[in-house]
Amino acid sequence: KEQLEKQTAALMRFGKTREGFENQVKQVIRQLIDFPETESIANQLAGILNDKPIAYPFMQLPGNAEDVFAALSKSKRYYYRRYLRKFEKSGGSFEVIDPEHVTRADIRQYLELHLERWSDDSAAVNDQTVSFHEEAAMDMAKNGYFRLFFARINNRRVAALSCFDICQRREFYYSGRAMDEQRHRAGKLLVAKAVLDAADRNMKIFDFGYGDDAYKFDFTKKIRNVKSLFLSLPDNMPNLERVFPMYERIVLHPDVS
Repeated sequence: KEQLEKQTAALMRFGKTREGFENQVKQVIRQLIDFPETESIANQLAGILNDKPIAYPFMQLPGNAEDVFAALSKSKRYYYRRYLRKFEKSGGSFEVIDPEHVTRADIRQYLELHLERWSDDSAAVNDQTVSFHEEAAMDMAKNGYFRLFFARINNRRVAALSCFDICQRREFYYSGRAMDEQRHRAGKLLVAKAVLDAADRNMKIFDFGYGDDAYKFDFTKKIRNVKSLFLSLPDNMPNLERVFPMYERIVLHPDVS
């Protein structure tokens, strides 16, 4: 327990750190599994260690924004209408920046909001990589693929969402929000805005990206799983902890003929 309390999200990214804790859990399981009164506890612990596919939720857009909204459950329609009214009454508005109008200042502010919300829990954005994300977003915008969404309260940007629009597909990239902005649900409303906007642009797919966050399933129950396969000569495998930071597990099966 004392060791766990000393860990941070950044430290837990290291495979060796996680493996050390997993080995301790496995040792506890071996001690509990042989006794009827603790067998169920051992099975629960074993379930935590099982590999789980990483979900990529997506939705097939049914038509225009009205069709998307009509497809929501009654409770979700009520939720979004209610908070949209409260958002607008508080001076809230949405800002959509098309690729040709995206500036470096816009990108920097979106990344600042992302880091404010997620900090060390961000899957890929940190002090060392933020310049890469800025350049990548700028290059994608110049090529017509990168679109930014902001939610504003009284002209202050309080939430951000970035996406890639490629052909008839919109891919949710990163989001963020100010930590003092929660009561207006600006982050969730901004996701809804991006989905409805995609439908109005006659896109066919909205891809919610990595992770099975609950808010994504307001709009869809469909998921995909992505499998990455690496073929490598012996002793020449890339460092997968760096290629896929914070993924639950990368499973390799060597020596398969």
